[in-house]
This record gives sequence, C-alpha cells and structure tokens, in this order.
Amino acid sequence: MFDCNIRRFVLTFAAVSLSLVIFQSSQSFGEKQKWKYMGNAGCKCHMSKGCFEGEEYKKMKNQHYNTFQRLETDEDKSNPECLRCHATAFGMKIKKGKSKQGSKDFIEDVGCEACHGPGEGYIDVKKNYEGKGKDAFKKLLEDDPMAARKAQYDAG
Repeated sequence: MFDCNIRRFVLTFAAVSLSLVIFQSSQSFGEKQKWKYMGNAGCKCHMSKGCFEGEEYKKMKNQHYNTFQRLETDEDKSNPECLRCHATAFGMKIKKGKSKQGSKDFIEDVGCEACHGPGEGYIDVKKNYEGKGKDAFKKLLEDDPMAARKAQYDAG
C-alpha cells in the first residue's frame, strides 16, 4: 500500500511538472514580437570609422558578413535549417524594404541584430529618450556613453 501511494505521488508530480513546462513554453512561443528588424544600415553609429564596435565587426566580417553567400545551392538558400545560422531574423518581422529578397522573411548574412535583437527598439530610444526627444539621447551619449549603451540594450 505504501509503495502504491509513493508511485501515485511521483506520477502526479511528474504530470504536473510536465504540464507547467508545456504551459510555459506555449506562453513564450505565443508572445508577439514588439520591434522589427532593420538590417545593419540602422546600426550606422556603431559601424562608423573610429568606433570600437564597428572596427571589431569589420575584422570579423570574413566570419559573419558573407555567410549567406556561402550557401551553395538555391535549395540551401531557402532551407530553414541553413537560414537560422546564415541569415539574420529568419521568420521574424522585418521593416519593409530591408530584406534584399523582397518578400522573403530574412536578411542576408549575420548582422548586428543576429545577436543584439531587433534594431527598431534601439532606434526608438535614440529618437525619443525618456520622452524627451532625440537631443536627450545625444546629450546622454556625450555625457555618459556607457549609460547610453545600457539604455539601448535595456530597450532591445
């Protein structure tokens, strides 16, 4: 009798745990994407000459920049398994006109947003920092570049 109760408890615990995991997963999959992907052109501040991040990215360009061109066949260029690593924002919302492929749902190559997420959120902070307009962000950038960076990362 004691073994039966233990087995029943373990099975009930396992079923409840599994249900919670499935519920949590469905919640995250159902979330809507708040911002759109912009492509590297939206990251021009970081890509400018003399900017550490831009210089580092340019050094890595051979690793990240031409990843889409490394796909050898048209089949690979439309294969979701390939595009997850060789493109940015596969299957996500992309700002109209930013995808080189017209209506395709990805941006060629591994860009800034592949790691940092949709650029639209960062741009929103620059345009209207704390509701004070774009000049407020410029001032923050001049006064405290690390705080400006944190504000953008927190937004994204």
